[in-house]
Formats: sequence, structure tokens, C-alpha cells
Amino acid sequence: MWDMPFGIGIHQESNENIYEGMWSYGSKHGDGNYTNSSTGAVITGVWNSETEICHGIEKNKNKDVYTGEFFQEQRHGEGMLTTIDGSEYIG
Repeated sequence: MWDMPFGIGIHQESNENIYEGMWSYGSKHGDGNYTNSSTGAVITGVWNSETEICHGIEKNKNKDVYTGEFFQEQRHGEGMLTTIDGSEYIG
């Protein structure tokens, strides 16, 4: 139990994705930033270690912004996508 990340830290996955933020017993929990190395997208939000759900904002290279829920760093649940031209998609 004590060898699991707890508190503030940085983790780089084998695919080069990086999570910087709060940890609780080895799981993302609390405020943090997740950067997808292959797409350049960054999720800034609040993670819940029990449900693996994050509520946050994702900004990608082409300036689209998604605000809503994520599950395992993928858009999931309710949210809104705003594209660079101002179009909004809610669902």
C-alpha cells in the first residue's frame, strides 16, 4: 500500500502520454493534466480514482475544445464540443 503513488506526481506511460497531478493509492485522483503524446491533446480536470471518471476540458492541436466527462482519458458521458469555427455539439 505504501509503495503506491500518493500526493502530487508525474507519470509517463510507455506510449509517452503524461499525467501530472494528484494521486491516491496509485490512481489519478484530484486535479491534474493529461497530455496525449500522439495527438497533442491536453485534458485538464478533476479525476475520481473510484470511478476512473474525469470532469474536465480537453484542448487539441486544431483548437477544438471539449468540456465534459472522460473515462480512461477518452470522451465519455455528457459534454460539449466547440470547434474553432464556433460550432457547438452537445451530447
